[in-house]
Amino acid sequence: MKRITTGFSLLVFCLGLVLAQTPQQEERFSVAGLKDHEVEKFYKKFREAVAAGDKQKVASLVSFPITATLASGKRQRIRNHVAFVKSYDLIFDDKFRALIAKTEFADLWAKFSGVATPRGEIWIGGIVKSKTNFDDYVIKIIAINGVFPEDPKNEHATPAQRITLLNHNPKVDNWNEAVVSFRIERLYNRVQGPHNEWDVLYGGLTYNGNGDWLRVNCDNNSWSRIRDLGKKDWSDDIDVPVLRILPCLNDQCGRIQIPPPQSGSKIEDENLNPHIAKAEVGHMYVVHRFREKRRREDRVFQSRSDYYTLIRIEELKPNESCTITWKRVATPDR
Repeated sequence: MKRITTGFSLLVFCLGLVLAQTPQQEERFSVAGLKDHEVEKFYKKFREAVAAGDKQKVASLVSFPITATLASGKRQRIRNHVAFVKSYDLIFDDKFRALIAKTEFADLWAKFSGVATPRGEIWIGGIVKSKTNFDDYVIKIIAINGVFPEDPKNEHATPAQRITLLNHNPKVDNWNEAVVSFRIERLYNRVQGPHNEWDVLYGGLTYNGNGDWLRVNCDNNSWSRIRDLGKKDWSDDIDVPVLRILPCLNDQCGRIQIPPPQSGSKIEDENLNPHIAKAEVGHMYVVHRFREKRRREDRVFQSRSDYYTLIRIEELKPNESCTITWKRVATPDR
């Protein structure tokens, strides 16, 4: 299938937001603006291609550019068909192929942003070919998030995810390698990659010659927070503290506050910068990620991300790279 291009960027459309007066609105995937029979046909084609190891066929079903999660956990920006085929084996390992093989059409679900496998490992959407005609579209894979770790049933579960982050350096444009997302549903902006959806950034700050810092994402409404729990192992009895979200009262939200030399404060003090922590090997950290999406014009609430994650620093090459293990945990009792 050749992609049809126009003089403007192709859009991931959302016909579900337009209330069409037809019986098809009652279909399972109408919220995503797609018809059940066309999703079923597309997904069958995708599963068969993956089962057959047909890289070219799978690539023809993908909308580019796309940011895919490799089996290693690394996020990789893939710009075209050729690059996808080269990276195919790094994405579709045995575990991912087995998951797709056992995921039936009946297991798919939908919301306004697309149709997904049970935990959002694969997202399918309609790509509009004409901005003046939402009925003129082609179905493509719009997000590849790989196999997610199982949510822990208790605080003693071993970590299911490991990733190495590079120290953020704007001069070499390594942003994608410096950030990680803990979201179960990691549907990134397809144009900007993970810029707006990251949870933790490694680096991007140098203080007294030290560039080994962890920073959590904050938005215009509130502060996400991080706390250093000290040296801990995953086998320890870990008491996850409540980190209350702090409202943004001015334009300083998310900015790094430098303590005056005579204050005796440290830059990582929570009362000064609740969104950063010093990276130290063997230390465990708790992150409370909170984000509300609202329309700018009227501040109408749209959606919310609110979850806790534990991370542990396994390896650290000062000012160069940081290897962490992490797992989502249940929200602690208030």
